[in-house]
Amino acid sequence: MLISFSAENFMSLKNEVEFSMETGLRLRKYKHTNTFQDDNEAVLKSAILVGPNGSGKTNILSALRVMKSLIINPTQSATAVLPYNPFLMSENNLQKPTTFSIHFKTQGQEYIYSMSYTKNEVVTEELDYFLNNTRQIYFSRERSHFTQISESLKPYTKLTRPNILFLNVAQNVNDTRAIAVLNWFENDLLFGVDITTNLSQLYYLLKDPKNKQKLLHFLKFADINIEDVDVREQAIPKRVIEVLTKTLSHEEAEHFLADEKNITTLYVGYKQYDAEGQLLDELRYIPLVRDSQGTQNLLGIALAIINANVNDNDKTLLFDEFDDSLHFEIAKALLSVFNSKVNKNQFILTTHDLALLDCNLRRDQIYFADKDFQGETKLYSLFDFKDITTSRKDFSYYHKYLTGMFGAMPTVQPDEMEKSLS
Repeated sequence: MLISFSAENFMSLKNEVEFSMETGLRLRKYKHTNTFQDDNEAVLKSAILVGPNGSGKTNILSALRVMKSLIINPTQSATAVLPYNPFLMSENNLQKPTTFSIHFKTQGQEYIYSMSYTKNEVVTEELDYFLNNTRQIYFSRERSHFTQISESLKPYTKLTRPNILFLNVAQNVNDTRAIAVLNWFENDLLFGVDITTNLSQLYYLLKDPKNKQKLLHFLKFADINIEDVDVREQAIPKRVIEVLTKTLSHEEAEHFLADEKNITTLYVGYKQYDAEGQLLDELRYIPLVRDSQGTQNLLGIALAIINANVNDNDKTLLFDEFDDSLHFEIAKALLSVFNSKVNKNQFILTTHDLALLDCNLRRDQIYFADKDFQGETKLYSLFDFKDITTSRKDFSYYHKYLTGMFGAMPTVQPDEMEKSLS
């Protein structure tokens, strides 16, 4: 489970911003539904980020995605460059490293892992763990110099190139702590699926009839009238092969086609009727990519949830614009599922649907992103507003937000927008 994450000098995140899933001090509302509780830690089951277009909400999730990519896709040569994308609106920041730090828990063990890097080198890196609630440094490095390191890892420090993480070196020699960290990033930190890219990776779930029934049950009670789903393996069309051979080198095209004999497509089945409105015996199947955007999005979310459920739960799932093309009632229902007692996974969402602010959320579950006049993203929680009284039954975070009480509101001037067209 994610406990907290911070990033600095990444895209619009000029100075350090911290996103925390820890529960707010002395906040007891929805404690038994919206939070995970154990002896040492209490963390949120879900959190939402709201703010204007271009405020940097997506950049928070992108920072986590880049950190994950650095860990599970290490550089393969000494000349490979790192994904360095600093804050561009300040000359000073172009010379500074990007910094990420993450605090998480996996298999009963807490870790804090941090790194800073530029285009060509890892500047700092540290892995800590907790023993009897006391933080212990497992290894710590500044460029090629290791200031602290476990005895078992000392022989491998010389194997570390300037542009590779020592975490990758350690896991290559079967270090158990490094492997645990890498496994969490690869298997437990999951990003929302995209129908055009990685949703096909989840189609294997539907080969199990139990998972297929779970999906159909989920969709039925979300008022989506899909009667069946069918995963089909189809030969790559001749036209696609022609395009590949023209755009790729001969060797690249042959290599791709050797690995990808077929393409996997998901078809959804609907009831069909004749001209008189009589139900026909056979379903009508269409490719999911030709269905509505809302159906595609909901089915992707459902598959991501089922995937987490069948793979031991304890996942952290991130959805950017998760309510895209979804009716408010469906988005509200999904948020209710995320905060339910039966849910065993975390969900972090960005959204523009402000009505979700009033959907049984705690103050520590709501984050705002805003960008100042210098282009820097500021991130803060509703929990930071200490003078808010919510005792009245008609209190609405949504309406208070619209008044500008919490900031992170776009300044829109429709009259001036109209003038630009005249």
